[in-house]
Parts: sequence; structure tokens; C-alpha cells
Amino acid sequence: MDAIHKLEPKIEAFIFEKKKSEPETSCRKLAALVEKKFKLKISKSTVNSVMKKTGLSMPVGRRCKRKKAAHDANAGGAIFLKAIDCLTGGTHAIAGVVKDKLQHPGPELQAQIESLLYLPLFEGSEQAPTSPDFGLWQLVEHNFGPEGLNSYLNELQGVADLNSQIWKVIPDSLQEVRCIKADVGDLSVYLDSQLHTLWSTPNMPHDFSTTLYSANSCIKEIFQQNKPLVLFMAPGYEKPRKEFFELFASLEGTGKELTKFTLLGNKLEELGVVRMPEPKKKRAFIFGLWPWQFNPYRQVKSTGEFRAFTSETTGEEFYIAEVEVEITQPNVKQSITLKGCALKGRVWEKIRLIILSNLADKGATPDAIANLYLNRWPNMEETFQDFSKKIELFTYTASTRRFFSTEKLDLDKPAPESVSAVLAKYLETLDMYLRWHFLPVGYENKDFPAIKERFYSLKARLKKEKNHILAIFKPASGYPFMDDLEYLCRRMNEREIILSHGRRLLATIA
Repeated sequence: MDAIHKLEPKIEAFIFEKKKSEPETSCRKLAALVEKKFKLKISKSTVNSVMKKTGLSMPVGRRCKRKKAAHDANAGGAIFLKAIDCLTGGTHAIAGVVKDKLQHPGPELQAQIESLLYLPLFEGSEQAPTSPDFGLWQLVEHNFGPEGLNSYLNELQGVADLNSQIWKVIPDSLQEVRCIKADVGDLSVYLDSQLHTLWSTPNMPHDFSTTLYSANSCIKEIFQQNKPLVLFMAPGYEKPRKEFFELFASLEGTGKELTKFTLLGNKLEELGVVRMPEPKKKRAFIFGLWPWQFNPYRQVKSTGEFRAFTSETTGEEFYIAEVEVEITQPNVKQSITLKGCALKGRVWEKIRLIILSNLADKGATPDAIANLYLNRWPNMEETFQDFSKKIELFTYTASTRRFFSTEKLDLDKPAPESVSAVLAKYLETLDMYLRWHFLPVGYENKDFPAIKERFYSLKARLKKEKNHILAIFKPASGYPFMDDLEYLCRRMNEREIILSHGRRLLATIA
């Protein structure tokens, strides 16, 4: 055990105040917080010694007693399936079918459908899903409990042909977009549908696919609602690509017109076209530039002083400095000069990432640009590692033919007779999609009961923050799937999953 006297009083005070204000925080989490804030690595036993010293610890083998938080929930892992539903738009489509069939569907229609969908996950749980404030596991507030749900299910079952009409929308909700083709003048530029980067061809890993509903929503937000286009990184490792310059010149309004986007499926079939209402309109963009990218073809024009900076989304602490960088494309002799910021983990370390944008020309501060980027891509290094592994797997193995498919679900067969069976099948499709895209390789071969036991049955607390809802998972001591849960949370945090109240979902582990 580490000697407790080695800790400075300010560190002991930090542990005491953190544990006092957030009693659910574990020793492991407190040790990580100390390392992040004070750049000092300590053990869990040291943290426990501080808590014993200050009277905050319980006897060994017993958990700290605390008041139950208002939004603690058994089967809190159901939020993962809710997140997938937000990407597919399935419940929204199902509610639309029910609304067309019922004369008086009621104002809480989608909440009722969600309650019916997720209720099986709470079988055997002491707590029913009752968190309408967050748009999760919603039960209608006016005496619409489990008995009311059963009554409502019977009402839906009595609607002629409703089960087959709902059945028809499920395959459509799982339709995937492999990539997005942007027409810039006579040039085609490709983006993976999760917006990691630009590509010269549509031949890219299927792992970067997303749903048609999500891709359409993203294009609408960026190019019709003026939300910045935030790419994870500039394309290419050694040399900047021509497409990179063409697209950003178009976004700046100084290049060729960006006229339309074509959504391509997993077999590169055309799924839809979105035309730009204002092709020459200037649009905002942000991208990450790794320190080793484009070394011969970039020049740092200026760098400011590094100072402390904290991410609004994750609370992670960095050091930030304003930068101005010129990037040159040698083949066509084009260059662009952009401003932004450089990030370090510690003031004496090397730069971890450069974030560049045209927003600086409109007066956006380095802090604002960094927050916009980190809101979209909160796990920089780990995301790049995962990105690189998937490209390597795609390049050197037979995984080029590996993509998400619903064939095993028999959705082409006639609909089940009951509405509850149809909803159960949709829940199964959400689970299958999560296993393919949000868990490590190998999980696609698992089944629903295994994933329910490992992840969906976890306890979680939903915490309302300023701009998002934080799902805090609380695995039991000795939980054997911690690495996979951490991977799942990181993949969720990379996707902008917006819950029904307009707040983004983020996930973490206590």
C-alpha cells in the first residue's frame, strides 16, 4: 500500500471533496481523476486510505451506502439500444405507422412505443422503466404503468394489419450507407458516412458505415442548418490529396460548386440523392491534423503561447495554443492557410493534435474550435488507433466482404401475428446492429441473451448536463467485460446520438 503521508494536502482535499459530492465515485475512478488533475499516479488503496482517514470509507467487502439517485436504473444498458434506435429512426417510423392507423393516437405515442419495445429488458428487474424526463424507457405519466402498457398493447393488437405495416418499416430502418459521394464540379469526392475523413474512391471499410436515417440527418444538419462539417482527420498520411483541396475550396465558396450528395449502400448501390439548395454558399469546416501528417507539405506560420484548457464535453484537461498553418498540394501546386489550435496533454509534452478550421476567419476562438472538434471526436488517440486497425483489417484480410446484413433475421418472411412479436424482432435487430458496429470484432457471433447479460443489464445513472445527457455505468466489482464496455462507450461517444429531448447522449463508467 502507498504511504498516505506522501500525498500533498491539496490532493487529499480533492479526493475528500470529490467523494463527498459524488459518493458513487469508485476508488479506481478517483485515482484516475487524481492522475489527470495532478499528473500523479496513485493506487486504489491510497485513495481508500484517504477515505478511511476522512471517515468516508465503509468496511471492506461492503459498498458505501448512499441515497438512490433519481435516475438510477437497473437494466440501464438499455440506453445502448435506445442509442441505436436514434441512429435508425425505427421507433419514429413505427410511431408514424401507428398514428396513421389510430384515429386518436395520443400525444405520447412514441413514448408508448418505446416503453413496449424496451420493457422485456426489465423482466426480473425490481425497477420498471420510468425516466420520461430523458426520453428513455418512457411511460406515459398519467397512470400509464405496466398494466396500462398491457392494455395499450392489446389495443394495438386489435388494429387490422398493424403488425404487417410495422414489419415493413424495420428493414428500411436498418438500411446502411457505406459512403457519401460529393459532386464538386466534375470531380467526385467520397466521405465515409461517419465522417472520419475523405477518400479518393468508394472502396473503404464497411465498418465506417452508418444508417440511411443517420446519414440523411447529418447532411441536413451540415448543409441545410449550417452546422460545421467536422472531419476526424485530414485525408492521407504523407501527402495531402487533391480532393481535400477541391472540397474545402468549394466549402469556402472559392472553388467549384458543390452541387449534390449521393448516398451509396454497402454494395455501392445508389440509395438517394441530396441536392444543395445554395451550391456557392460558404460553409464551416473543422478537421484534425496529426503532427506527423504532411510534414514536407505544411508550414507553421505562427504559434501562440500554450495555456490551460478544459473540454466542455469530457472535462479532460489540455494545454492549447493558437496556430496558423499553410498546407500545400505539390501535384497541383495549391495551398491553403488555416487557423485553429494545437493541443497538448501536458505543457512539456509534444503537440498531440492540430485542429484547423475556416471558422477562425469569422472570429471563432481557439477554445471554441477545440470544443466543437472534441464534442464530435472526444477520444482522439484511441479513435485513431481503432480507425487504423479497421483499415488494416480491411486491406489485408477477407473482411472486404464483411458488412452488416439482416439476412439472418428473416425480415423478408411474413410478419409475426402479434405486434409484440414484431417489436421483439425489431429489438433483436437493434442488438445485432450494436454487436456489428459498436463492440469489438467477434461480438457479431454472440446472441441477444449474452449481450443482455453483459451490457443491457448493467446499472446506470442518467445525469443531465448543460448540452448532453451522461449515462454513467456502474459495473459490479470484478465485472469481467470492462475492456469491452469501455470500447462500447467510446464508439457511442464518437457518434452524435441525439435523444428525444434534443440532448446528445454520452456514456462513461463510474
